[in-house]
Amino acid sequence: MKRILLSLVAGFVSLSGFAQLSGTYTIDPNGSGPTNFTTWNAAVTALETSGVNGAVTMNVSDDTFNENVQLDAIPGSSTT
Repeated sequence: MKRILLSLVAGFVSLSGFAQLSGTYTIDPNGSGPTNFTTWNAAVTALETSGVNGAVTMNVSDDTFNENVQLDAIPGSSTT
């Protein structure tokens, strides 16, 4: 697996209804479980919707992903 570190340090942002992301996740179309995303789009949507409250690491499988993604503002992140 390729390892991608998104260094996203939490600010003091609170989002009701969504658990903010923190920790290690996978992007693997053949994976499962609460810490796995089957597509890049699902991972980006979770980041932009839920935000972060600590560092997030995404371990990406060696599969080919046929999708386009754009990472916009992530609630709770900072420039550090």
